[in-house]
Amino acid sequence: MKKLVSSLLILLLLVSFTPNFIASSSVLELDQVSHEENYSEAAIQLQKLNELGYIDEYITEEDLRTEFHDSLNVIKDGYILSEGTYLVALDTETDEIIDIDELIDNKFQINTFSINEDSDNISTYNSLLVYSVAFKTWITDAGTTTSKINHSAEVTGVYGIGKRPNSYTIIASIQRATSENGSYINADNTTKTVALKQVVTISAYINSTYYWKSDSIAYANYPNASYRASAKNEGPWLLNKKGMKYPEYTDPKSKKVMTKPASTTWSANSSSSCALTSSDRAAYKAWYDKTYGSLNWNDYEIHHIRPCKWGGNKDYSNLIPLPYSFHRATVSPWWVNY
Repeated sequence: MKKLVSSLLILLLLVSFTPNFIASSSVLELDQVSHEENYSEAAIQLQKLNELGYIDEYITEEDLRTEFHDSLNVIKDGYILSEGTYLVALDTETDEIIDIDELIDNKFQINTFSINEDSDNISTYNSLLVYSVAFKTWITDAGTTTSKINHSAEVTGVYGIGKRPNSYTIIASIQRATSENGSYINADNTTKTVALKQVVTISAYINSTYYWKSDSIAYANYPNASYRASAKNEGPWLLNKKGMKYPEYTDPKSKKVMTKPASTTWSANSSSSCALTSSDRAAYKAWYDKTYGSLNWNDYEIHHIRPCKWGGNKDYSNLIPLPYSFHRATVSPWWVNY
């Protein structure tokens, strides 16, 4: 009977600790990966252009989202890094690319608009063309050895009464580097001449830890010339070899940021000299509580921003308290796949 009770107690203990073990070994916390969106600025610009009489359409943020008709709106086993829309304004009579914000503020005066005598606003613009370029950068097969970074771009809309282009040329690229401000090289790029609402997509396998960027440039093509928009650069993002984005965290008390690695090529270090002893942890906690205010340390663990394995040390400048589950389920697995 005693053996049976003991066996049951052991079984109950194993069951109670299993969820924590699974969480600590997880490498897929996709719901925690934030991404950048940029639709609202373009929508506000288009609405102001409509109010000023430059274009007839009243475009909302939701309109811009639904105009992006790529086939990858549902992303399986992955996540979005960045998405949005930017606008290009062109005077098709003077062949000038126009700064939209200056146009809205009436600071950019060009000779092809006329003023309605009954209104202070510009009511007629004889040659304005505005086109929207949508972009998206995302990860597929995140958390696996076959993860990929993808980028797509599409000219989604044309507004105004200026002469329509015959076609558009989109130059898209994905670049990578071993440091955030280092020299980026193309991992994939393409140049394609397309019609309105035709998607251009490129992708690259990740394989190793890198900083990544993407960009899209759109040209409006006319019979005698092409007019280049400004490039839309996105990133950089730090991704480990399984395509997981480096976790972002700022300590709410000290305002200290868990900084990104300065390099993606740090060598593994077998030294254990930076591991914290019990007295090290006690001293750090006492120093932190005195400096920034007390923490409930039952909910936190002390993290080496640059881990010991990758050349870190135990200086306080390299330490930061992290919530227990975030440390175990997100940050540590990221470094396992550095």
